[in-house]
Amino acid sequence: MSHQSLKVYLVAVFVFVLSFIIAWTLPTTDLLQALYSIPGVFALCGIVFQAIRDQAAHERRLQLQNNEQGFTLGAASHMANVAFDKHTQFCEQYLAKMSEGLTELFEQGPSKDAFKFYAVLTDTRRAFLAWITKDLKDKITPFEQVIYEIGKNGTLMDALPPGDKRSRYVDAMYEAFSKLTKIPRENLNEKDATELILNHLQELLGVEQLSGLRAAILKKTADNLMPKKS
Repeated sequence: MSHQSLKVYLVAVFVFVLSFIIAWTLPTTDLLQALYSIPGVFALCGIVFQAIRDQAAHERRLQLQNNEQGFTLGAASHMANVAFDKHTQFCEQYLAKMSEGLTELFEQGPSKDAFKFYAVLTDTRRAFLAWITKDLKDKITPFEQVIYEIGKNGTLMDALPPGDKRSRYVDAMYEAFSKLTKIPRENLNEKDATELILNHLQELLGVEQLSGLRAAILKKTADNLMPKKS
């Protein structure tokens, strides 16, 4: 109840009570009693009218609140759907570029071409900058940094003749990925390294959880569309 409504009620009640006190306590005729009670009747009508107005105002406030909540919920749901789709697109593109680059990297060894690989990954990440959280960025940028360092080592290795010094740069590449992913060095080889590193990166990106969430959403949607058994 607003302060203004409270004042109206108090004045109306005061007039109502005063009117009927005067009408029924003062010695007078029936006609004057009826006249004295008229303000009380109007005050009572005013109370009823104000109560109706307050109820209507209360219902309007509830309706506005419901509309605002509905708008907020709708906007939040839309943003959640967009963020879900954007995260999915980023994971697909980033993993595809990573798979392609790692395959070439482990087949050819360290080289300055790793700089191109690094540029592709950073460009892909920046394309989804608005949809990547700081936590996720902190998890994947170390991969990009390792690839950048491999590019630097590859440039140095290109100037060396075949021999042990070149082999050390190749070993350093595997060691860097082993340290980054916590995968034992003996498990990383040209045949398995790409798959193992991608599996680790999928865990960081939450691909498995994302796939499970999508499957649950699709199942629930399908259940809602299916006719209910009577």
